Amino acid sequence: MGEKMSLVIAAISKDNDIIVCADSRIVDKNGNIVTENENKIYQISDRVVIGYAGSKNDFDCLKVYLEIKSILLDINDVECIYEEVKSYEENHASNDGIHLLIAGFNKCEIPQIYLVGTEKHECGISRLLSTDYMAIGDYGFDLSLNTQKELTEIICDMKIIISNRAEVNNGINTNINTVILKSK
Repeated sequence: MGEKMSLVIAAISKDNDIIVCADSRIVDKNGNIVTENENKIYQISDRVVIGYAGSKNDFDCLKVYLEIKSILLDINDVECIYEEVKSYEENHASNDGIHLLIAGFNKCEIPQIYLVGTEKHECGISRLLSTDYMAIGDYGFDLSLNTQKELTEIICDMKIIISNRAEVNNGINTNINTVILKSK
């Protein structure tokens, strides 16, 4: 599945802003293009986003679940959303598989990036990342990103990375969505 997956990148800037960029192509299991305009970044609030690579159906189900649960959750706390998503994926993972990148601020306004991955009814990856950037989906390259640059330069670099990967990965296109969560 990894060869045909999308590319979603999240980074925490030197000013503690969070940037998430993702391509917008969906391909089927045979590599045929389904759409070029899928937004793979779901903004739960102005403090938390989830990016996905893998099964669109799985992600749509997760979004509906989170929308229903949102009245009970602190949607502005990335740790709360992460715990809920992790629990959901542990109990509802499908055969299709999905990689989730959850980025946002916790209650203390500390920016964080979490990774959750499911394959074959198992939540195989689940952790808080100790790095200031991460990519999910396309793992066919070594990600290197300088997060000490200005915000606009980081975004430009992320878009270049995605565009370069689109040249060699049919699951990625150059129609890139970007979400910025500003630190307070």
